[in-house]
Amino acid sequence: MDDAFGHPLKPLFDAYAIDINYLLASYVIPYVGLTGYVGANPKIQSSTAKRLVAGLLGVESGQYAVLRALLYELGREKVEPYRITVAEFTNRISKLRNKLGRHVIKDEGLNVKPKVGAERR
Repeated sequence: MDDAFGHPLKPLFDAYAIDINYLLASYVIPYVGLTGYVGANPKIQSSTAKRLVAGLLGVESGQYAVLRALLYELGREKVEPYRITVAEFTNRISKLRNKLGRHVIKDEGLNVKPKVGAERR
């Protein structure tokens, strides 16, 4: 989480401290899996393995959608003790993902300005 904010969070972010922290930490993990599946799929030769990866991609996508929905409901809640909203956490995580993905906007936080959202691309 520190990298998403550009400085160490104080106190250290503890994914198990409260439910919101756990959801935020969980928000990071599926994306890593999804990105890996998408990147690996073109390199896989076996049709059986490709079907397996496609199935995993579907499951991960569904889980990610549920997680985003839960976080969206909590978007205006402040994450204690940081006094930063859930929406801001997700936006910062998304910005870091895009930075790590060579600055291509592929990920959006919970609150997206209409001019940069999928609807305007």
